[in-house]
Amino acid sequence: MQERKYYFQDSGSLNKAWIGLLFMGILIFLIFLLLKSLYKILWIASPVLIIATLIIDRQVIFRYLRMVKRLISRNFLTGLILVILSILVFPFLSVGMLANAILNRKIRSKAKEFGQVSPHEEFSAYEEMDIDLPKVKETEKEYDILFRDQNGAK
Repeated sequence: MQERKYYFQDSGSLNKAWIGLLFMGILIFLIFLLLKSLYKILWIASPVLIIATLIIDRQVIFRYLRMVKRLISRNFLTGLILVILSILVFPFLSVGMLANAILNRKIRSKAKEFGQVSPHEEFSAYEEMDIDLPKVKETEKEYDILFRDQNGAK
């Protein structure tokens, strides 16, 4: 058996690691600044976004509030955490609600365009039919064979 030898050269790899970590830190800091700026801009715009959501589809906000109320009544601690997070991320929440309202309106307009109605608005016509189905004889299912013992009993 032949012995293998490995040689490692130190060609400044430690310096390259520190430079990589420095760039990673700078990148994370820049992303943080970008998100902080976006948060501030959306915080200022969030009242306008909520009003736009109310105008487009007010049920989005009411559904969210009902969901929070149900969660608080079911599990108080989880509901409280949701309320605190909703306050902290309110600008992003308002953007999400506006997007939901716009999508709901778009879906409703497309459904009307193609002539589809909500299942709650109109019932489908149906007719009950009296037919005699043939009796199916009881047969063992294939997997029942697996549960038999050696004598064939269940």
